[in-house]
Amino acid sequence: MRTLLLVGLLSSTLLAGTKVSVAIAPAITRDAVPSQLEAPMSKALAEMLSWELSMLPNVKVTDPQDAAKALGGGERSVLGESDLTDVEAATRRLGVDAFALPYVRRDGDEVTVAAAISVKVGTHPCTFKWETRGPQDRILPMVRQAALQMADSLHMNISASARAVLQQSTGSSWEIVTLFAKGIDAEDAGRKTDALALYREAQSRGAMLPALMVRMRKLEATVGR
Repeated sequence: MRTLLLVGLLSSTLLAGTKVSVAIAPAITRDAVPSQLEAPMSKALAEMLSWELSMLPNVKVTDPQDAAKALGGGERSVLGESDLTDVEAATRRLGVDAFALPYVRRDGDEVTVAAAISVKVGTHPCTFKWETRGPQDRILPMVRQAALQMADSLHMNISASARAVLQQSTGSSWEIVTLFAKGIDAEDAGRKTDALALYREAQSRGAMLPALMVRMRKLEATVGR
């Protein structure tokens, strides 16, 4: 109900087709992966969601690291009321139309994907929590649902073809997303050859991640020179 009300409010403040700015912060991944993978998995999920949104022609996406700075420090393990407040403040600091802090939790083979989302209505942000749950091998469709939720909350006029992309039911397995995160970890550590191998392994398993493809192509242009 809160989301439907939000969409109704936005219809009077954002015109369909207007260029909108969106920021995605690195995700909260505590208890979703081993501790050594928390930081790279946080980056991986933020990049995944950012690139899914960037496929929409009327969206400008902020670098997740800039979103992290606007959100501020502090250890986050769950998505609580204080995080909603922080996300609302970060929306104002960055001056964006929407800001999201993703959250992922694993329970056996099940995954919960959630986000604290703040959307600017006029000069004031409205903040809410979105959540979905499903098998871990449907992690990408769930991330795409989050992207579509943000777009719809901004009352954007999404073309049928773009909506079809964001509603794709095919998904990359949790193992593929983990390979992506391990590749980011290796790349951040300066181990470019290892990172490229991990990205290529993810791709060979049928990865459908625009964010992964961008990182892989950039590395392929530099590794071996």
